[in-house]
Amino acid sequence: MRRFGSRSRFSARGGRRLHLFGMREQAGTLNPPVRTQLILRWSARLTSTFILLLLLISVGVERPDLEALTPVDWILTLFLSWTCVGWILAWRWEARGGALSVASLLALHLVGSATESVPPGWALPVMAIPGLLFIASSVVGQRAAAPRR
Repeated sequence: MRRFGSRSRFSARGGRRLHLFGMREQAGTLNPPVRTQLILRWSARLTSTFILLLLLISVGVERPDLEALTPVDWILTLFLSWTCVGWILAWRWEARGGALSVASLLALHLVGSATESVPPGWALPVMAIPGLLFIASSVVGQRAAAPRR
């Protein structure tokens, strides 16, 4: 005789069984690496969205004169744009998008400090936080998915 909680059906792909009511006592519990990955992922998503909105608001309020920009300013704007693109891509591909945003910010910092166009301060390190969180989430996710021996 079959228990109510162990009812299953065959899947359409083959002989695997889909458990409909099994493991009820473990529903809602996550392994610690998975919980850590979710915390890192959503922290990165929220901080990148917040910083992206602040950048869009500042561009909308200031209305920069595009004709007055120097070639160095265009290069810095390009690197800042690639940082934003990296944040957006990281919502789907965490490691690649995070690496793109961190690398773009590093290039922005190097070009800005070489030409003395970007003053040193707290803005660039704060903008690196979402990319680093996306990379950390990807690393934790890979360790959680690795088979245990």
